[in-house]
Amino acid sequence: MDFVTTEDLEAPIASVFSALTDFDAFEKMAARRGVQTRRTDGLPGAGAGMAWQLDFRYRGKPRRMTLLLADHQPPEQMRLTGDSRAVAGELLIELIELARNRTRVRVVLQVAPKTIPAKLLVQSLRLARARVNERYEARVRSFLKDLETRLQRA
Repeated sequence: MDFVTTEDLEAPIASVFSALTDFDAFEKMAARRGVQTRRTDGLPGAGAGMAWQLDFRYRGKPRRMTLLLADHQPPEQMRLTGDSRAVAGELLIELIELARNRTRVRVVLQVAPKTIPAKLLVQSLRLARARVNERYEARVRSFLKDLETRLQRA
């Protein structure tokens, strides 16, 4: 199942990419939401091959997911892949410079179930696709607008 959204930001492409690859900030954000993160790679800086193990609760059960920065092409693109027992996924973020201070961000999320319960969950999402898509777009839009506001203040 794929979710796609596009937003235009009033910020330079390099600044947007830098903010989107501030992985320390994302680890702190995840911790505030109850997600335990642990880096599992030995890379000194941001780049393809960075990996994390995520432990969190979803629907009352403990879950574990591995996350890998599979592709890192500053300042145009990055691709993260996630894998758990029940679901595999990919998050592709593409940046396009529209003008010196204007950047288009395209976010594509692909989710693939690996177990029968996960297939049932994804099927229920397909049935409510319009509502789920709206919520996905609203969350991405909210996140990117907050990022834009932070970049404009800096």
